[in-house]
Amino acid sequence: MQTFEGSTFTIEYPKEWQQNSMDFFGMTMAFFSTRQLSMEDLQGMDFQTMAAEDPIAIVMLVPAEMTSDMGFEDIDQALDEVVSAQDENVEIVKQEDTSLGGAKGKLVIAKGDIPDVGSVGLHLAIAKRDDNSVVVLMGISPEKSRDQNLKIFEYMHKSFKFKE
Repeated sequence: MQTFEGSTFTIEYPKEWQQNSMDFFGMTMAFFSTRQLSMEDLQGMDFQTMAAEDPIAIVMLVPAEMTSDMGFEDIDQALDEVVSAQDENVEIVKQEDTSLGGAKGKLVIAKGDIPDVGSVGLHLAIAKRDDNSVVVLMGISPEKSRDQNLKIFEYMHKSFKFKE
């Protein structure tokens, strides 16, 4: 594993994976994948379609003043919307309380078929800090390496730390 050091957090990810990151409008985003990702590639990209071929993990730190605009003011409601939006071809494998770098949150792990994409695995954690900023970690994997990548996403989740 290697460590990504962003302006506000660190996280470990596989040595053979690529990463890219950006800070804009007070929000920090980091992208990790087996494919090289340029910022130009990321604009308008459909991450679910990309995940049909390559795993991708996204970490997003949303400042408190942007949480309501991004739909993260209430993380329970945000995850409930994700879960309820899934169709019958998606199985929720795990749904529980979690933490990301000490921030309390929720975790959903799912497997299943997404129309026009195929079978994928999803690791989604959303946590809120005491200052009301929100951190999101989402990993999506193609079926061919789904179980292995769900373990990688879990490792990344556990390795996440805020910088003080």
